[in-house]
Amino acid sequence: MRMTWIGLLLIVTATGGCSSYTASQAKLAEQARKGVAVWVSRETARDEEVKRTYTLKRAALDSAFDADARQRTALDADWVIEARRGYAAGLGALAQAESAALSANEAARRDAAATDAALEKLVWLLSIQSGFESLFEKGGAR
Repeated sequence: MRMTWIGLLLIVTATGGCSSYTASQAKLAEQARKGVAVWVSRETARDEEVKRTYTLKRAALDSAFDADARQRTALDADWVIEARRGYAAGLGALAQAESAALSANEAARRDAAATDAALEKLVWLLSIQSGFESLFEKGGAR
């Protein structure tokens, strides 16, 4: 199968002779890889923003719980138990939402890594094609 692809590549390059076109494709693929790097850094920044946001939400929940407890003149056991359950449920919901947001960012990073790997292979294939084209243009394979 590999020999078939190499043979096809040789035929295309021998009949085409478009080294500038191949070079343009390679440059475009390299620019696309730079775009993927920007995508990855954006996802990393998004992770930090998610963590900051959920830290603030947890602080707001803490403040609300504290304010609620301070408003009570007498803390009876039933109220403490119910308030603790509500607080724990709120913390659980925040943790779950944060985890989902971070998982989405991780999925985007995996997509970016797969895209970059495909572009890297494309650049490699284009470098092979360029090598064959330059070989034919220099008259090395007559």
